[in-house]
Amino acid sequence: MINQKLVEIINEEVEFQNNQNQKLGEKYRKQAEYHTKLVEKLAEKVAKYPHYALPILEAHIQKEEPIFSVELDVPELTLYEEGRIYSLVRCKHMIRIANERVGA
Repeated sequence: MINQKLVEIINEEVEFQNNQNQKLGEKYRKQAEYHTKLVEKLAEKVAKYPHYALPILEAHIQKEEPIFSVELDVPELTLYEEGRIYSLVRCKHMIRIANERVGA
Protein backbone atom coordinates (compact mmCIF):
# COMPACT_ATOMS: atom_id res chain seq x y z
CA MET A 1 0.00 0.00 0.00
CA ILE A 2 2.78 2.45 0.88
CA ASN A 3 4.45 1.77 -2.46
CA GLN A 4 1.30 2.82 -4.32
CA LYS A 5 1.15 6.03 -2.31
CA LEU A 6 4.82 6.74 -2.94
CA VAL A 7 4.33 6.38 -6.68
CA GLU A 8 1.57 9.00 -6.47
CA ILE A 9 3.63 11.26 -4.23
CA ILE A 10 6.75 11.05 -6.41
CA ASN A 11 4.65 12.02 -9.43
CA GLU A 12 3.17 14.89 -7.41
CA GLU A 13 6.70 15.93 -6.45
CA VAL A 14 7.72 16.11 -10.11
CA GLU A 15 4.78 18.41 -10.78
CA PHE A 16 5.45 20.47 -7.63
CA GLN A 17 9.12 20.85 -8.49
CA ASN A 18 8.39 21.93 -12.06
CA ASN A 19 5.88 24.51 -10.78
CA GLN A 20 8.38 25.84 -8.24
CA ASN A 21 11.07 26.06 -10.90
CA GLN A 22 8.76 28.18 -13.05
CA LYS A 23 7.56 30.43 -10.21
CA LEU A 24 10.81 31.06 -8.39
CA GLY A 25 13.99 32.71 -9.58
CA GLU A 26 17.18 31.52 -11.21
CA LYS A 27 18.93 30.98 -7.86
CA TYR A 28 16.19 28.57 -6.80
CA ARG A 29 16.35 26.70 -10.12
CA LYS A 30 20.12 26.26 -9.78
CA GLN A 31 19.75 25.13 -6.18
CA ALA A 32 16.92 22.72 -7.02
CA GLU A 33 18.49 21.36 -10.21
CA TYR A 34 19.70 18.18 -8.50
CA HIS A 35 16.31 17.49 -6.91
CA THR A 36 14.44 18.22 -10.13
CA LYS A 37 16.51 15.66 -12.03
CA LEU A 38 16.35 13.19 -9.16
CA VAL A 39 12.56 13.16 -8.86
CA GLU A 40 12.22 12.79 -12.62
CA LYS A 41 14.50 9.72 -12.48
CA LEU A 42 12.65 8.39 -9.44
CA ALA A 43 9.34 8.76 -11.27
CA GLU A 44 10.73 6.74 -14.19
CA LYS A 45 12.03 4.01 -11.85
CA VAL A 46 8.82 3.67 -9.85
CA ALA A 47 6.78 3.59 -13.06
CA LYS A 48 8.78 0.49 -14.03
CA TYR A 49 8.98 -0.97 -10.54
CA PRO A 50 5.97 0.32 -8.55
CA HIS A 51 6.21 -2.39 -5.89
CA TYR A 52 9.74 -1.22 -5.05
CA ALA A 53 9.05 2.50 -4.61
CA LEU A 54 9.89 2.54 -0.91
CA PRO A 55 13.17 0.61 -1.22
CA ILE A 56 14.20 2.79 -4.18
CA LEU A 57 13.59 5.98 -2.22
CA GLU A 58 15.15 4.59 0.97
CA ALA A 59 18.28 3.53 -0.95
CA HIS A 60 18.67 7.08 -2.21
CA ILE A 61 18.23 8.50 1.30
CA GLN A 62 20.76 6.03 2.75
CA LYS A 63 23.28 7.13 0.14
CA GLU A 64 22.77 10.86 0.79
CA GLU A 65 22.13 10.96 4.52
CA PRO A 66 25.67 10.28 5.81
CA ILE A 67 26.95 13.28 3.86
CA PHE A 68 24.16 15.82 3.64
CA SER A 69 22.49 15.38 7.04
CA VAL A 70 25.66 16.47 8.83
CA GLU A 71 25.50 19.93 10.29
CA LEU A 72 28.54 21.97 9.33
CA ASP A 73 29.83 25.23 10.68
CA VAL A 74 30.70 26.90 7.38
CA PRO A 75 30.01 30.47 6.33
CA GLU A 76 28.23 29.51 3.11
CA LEU A 77 27.32 26.31 1.31
CA THR A 78 27.41 26.10 -2.47
CA LEU A 79 24.09 26.10 -4.30
CA TYR A 80 24.74 22.47 -5.20
CA GLU A 81 25.28 21.52 -1.54
CA GLU A 82 22.16 23.44 -0.52
CA GLY A 83 20.28 21.62 -3.26
CA ARG A 84 21.41 18.21 -2.09
CA ILE A 85 20.27 19.03 1.46
CA TYR A 86 16.94 20.30 0.11
CA SER A 87 16.54 17.09 -1.88
CA LEU A 88 17.29 14.89 1.12
CA VAL A 89 14.67 16.72 3.18
CA ARG A 90 12.09 16.47 0.38
CA CYS A 91 12.75 12.73 -0.05
CA LYS A 92 12.21 12.10 3.66
CA HIS A 93 9.09 14.25 3.44
CA MET A 94 7.71 12.06 0.63
CA ILE A 95 7.98 8.96 2.82
CA ARG A 96 6.37 10.78 5.75
CA ILE A 97 3.45 11.91 3.57
CA ALA A 98 3.01 8.38 2.16
CA ASN A 99 2.85 6.96 5.69
CA GLU A 100 0.26 9.58 6.65
CA ARG A 101 -1.87 8.83 3.60
CA VAL A 102 -1.73 5.09 4.20
CA GLY A 103 -2.73 5.64 7.83
CA ALA A 104 -5.57 8.03 6.95
